[in-house]
Amino acid sequence: MKSAKKLIILRHGQAKNAGAGGMDSTRPLTPKGRSDANNAGKNLVDAGFTPDFILCSPTLRTRETLAEVQKSFPAPVKIEYEQKIYHASDRDLLRLLAATSENVQNLLLVGHNPALHQLAIYLAKTGNEKLIDDLHLQFPPCTMAVISIAGEWKNIDKSSEIAGGELVFFATPEMA
Repeated sequence: MKSAKKLIILRHGQAKNAGAGGMDSTRPLTPKGRSDANNAGKNLVDAGFTPDFILCSPTLRTRETLAEVQKSFPAPVKIEYEQKIYHASDRDLLRLLAATSENVQNLLLVGHNPALHQLAIYLAKTGNEKLIDDLHLQFPPCTMAVISIAGEWKNIDKSSEIAGGELVFFATPEMA
């Protein structure tokens, strides 16, 4: 019997402001954003959550976040940069997750708020009450939520309606 799938949700690290005439998609991380992302990678690996596939928004700040996080991974992980993640709703993200190969056991999703926060709240039906309360209150840059999902990716929306997922890990940079 296969163990439950893990969805690792990671909001990009703190990014610089776009400035006058600057493009949102090309905002780089601040030094704090880089440091937080590096620590996030260490925390994921220390907690036993190493992905076997990554879906990442193609913006500069998400790519830089992922590059810092990956430094802690024991081996390279296949990455798909998906434009749909940028400006997605939580429903858009659910459709994207439902298209994930069933061979993927631990999926890392790197993207943006408010969709990531809404997705995490929607899927995290059970788990440690304090962590769930913390999740509902905040999802600042470089926050991570790991949700254990029973069943197949293609049924992620349907299964969450029935049983939901279990929030098994939640950390903000300030909690780490």
